[in-house]
Amino acid sequence: MIQKTTDKRSDAGPMIRHIAMFTFVDGVTDDDVRAIDEGLAGLPGVIDAIRSYSFGRDLGFSDTNYDYAVVGQFGSRADLDVYSAHLEHVRVLETCIKPVLKDVVRIQFEI
Repeated sequence: MIQKTTDKRSDAGPMIRHIAMFTFVDGVTDDDVRAIDEGLAGLPGVIDAIRSYSFGRDLGFSDTNYDYAVVGQFGSRADLDVYSAHLEHVRVLETCIKPVLKDVVRIQFEI
């Protein structure tokens, strides 16, 4: 399920795009993914630093794709740092994502 939960774009200059892609362990269930979806969906409502946020499970078009992706936009590096350290973000990582995580890749770039 892909959800775009917020878009607070500003024209105040370059922004930071953060992308994280996950591979899940074998045996991940729809309930596991639903818990991730629900956890991530709540983040824009509690972390003001998020400008735009979308996420979802891979559609399965290729066997070499990652299983899930998160894409966030932030007004600055400081905003990304606020997001990364926020207690609710850490809670979602620890309780929903890490228990089913096999591998993760991340990238951040200016847009």
